[in-house]
Amino acid sequence: MNLSTLIMTTLVLCQASAPPDQSDEQSPSNLTPSEPVEHTASDTGTARVILELGGEDTAHGVLLSSSGEELKLQTPNNQIRVFRPEQVLEIVRLVDPVEGQQGRVYLRNGQSHRGTIVKDGFHQVIINVEGIDISWNRQQVQFVELEPTFEEQYDQYKKRLDESSWPRHLLFVRWLLKEDKPKLALIELQHIERFHDTPEVRNLILIAKARIELNDHSETQVVEVQNPRTPADTSLEKVKVPRLTEREINRIRIYEIDFSNPPKVNVDPVIIHALIDGYGDHPLMPAGSNAQQQLFEAKPIEIVRFMRRLEAADLIDGIKVTEDPETMRLFRERIHDSFLTRSCGTANCHGGPGVGDFRLAIPSKPDDVTAQYTNYIILRQTARNTNWPMLNFENPEKSLLLQYALPQNQSQKQHPNVRGWKPSLNTSNRQTYLPARNWIKGMSRRPWHTYPINYPPAASESPVPEPNPPASVGQTAP
Repeated sequence: MNLSTLIMTTLVLCQASAPPDQSDEQSPSNLTPSEPVEHTASDTGTARVILELGGEDTAHGVLLSSSGEELKLQTPNNQIRVFRPEQVLEIVRLVDPVEGQQGRVYLRNGQSHRGTIVKDGFHQVIINVEGIDISWNRQQVQFVELEPTFEEQYDQYKKRLDESSWPRHLLFVRWLLKEDKPKLALIELQHIERFHDTPEVRNLILIAKARIELNDHSETQVVEVQNPRTPADTSLEKVKVPRLTEREINRIRIYEIDFSNPPKVNVDPVIIHALIDGYGDHPLMPAGSNAQQQLFEAKPIEIVRFMRRLEAADLIDGIKVTEDPETMRLFRERIHDSFLTRSCGTANCHGGPGVGDFRLAIPSKPDDVTAQYTNYIILRQTARNTNWPMLNFENPEKSLLLQYALPQNQSQKQHPNVRGWKPSLNTSNRQTYLPARNWIKGMSRRPWHTYPINYPPAASESPVPEPNPPASVGQTAP
């Protein structure tokens, strides 16, 4: 049985917004250990190199000169060694990353690992992956490749950018926002708006301004934390909202994968072994070791799709979703960053003390993923009564989130009359209200999920575990 009959053809990922396009799955076909690695010093006298001389014999140091007749190397103890070209099998050029620069380490066993390059040395290579340093002896490493810095990518993109192509220009803007450069994004958006004043452009301008405001707010918070608090300020400690864990966030992302527009995912090879061992008798599992071996060659998103068909929910923690699925990206842009954290979720409202029992998580930094997903779950779990869930997927206009954000003369369920409240939406404003409503409406067409997380329901007058799912859809396995 061929794997292709079991797993649907891999879907092309949505066009990445990161310039230039970079693949996490394969090394560049034109890059070999004997060639200069991009972003390393190539001038003689500055390039640190390792010369492969055959067997386990190597020499390392600074390449002083290279010609058709000889290679001159200065060793770390300042000795000068000269080699004929026929003596050298390969020249491995080491890289010199700037602080925080990303890259990939290619090992001699065929594996590769991406992270922040800490050291590419003669005897040791170190990268940092999610705060953890991982090191290898130099003999285990084939070569290290640096990814371009933000400045390099920005300059390269600007040189290639055709400003007359505003869709391409918007891709550039989205990348700037993803890289947490809202001020640069706003400059580009204001230029685009002069020629293409569209709802999408206006909405991105709102998002960019919100990110700038949030950046400034976060910097202010850092200063305040460093200063002694007054007794009145200590009440803020009592309203800290429990946050979702990274594991819970990843599980939500897995359940929100749309295979017609999937996010980037990684699958631990150990999980494939576990699939074969635990689901070997499943009728969908290919028979025979050769057919099963094809699973190790499949794209990660194909494995995720296959796991969903097998209903292998017990193995989902072996899947790592590295970016927001489309539903969560739109939630962030159209609700969370657009108006929720700018009005409802500030320290003076539902992010602070003394304003009732409904609490939201205040982002501690721009693109605070933990706050975003925590607030999403809080909204899903909260209702003032069974007829008024915060997110009404059956009747989006009756979502309490929208009703409470509207002016009282437009709202069917008015926000309680409290000092300082002001509407953050308006039905006549197509830049904010319609995108928020349409996101809720779009969620009604998604399969209904009960996420495998253990988050306490938000305190409310009449809490319910989950708003009622649309009648036309049922629960699905991850």
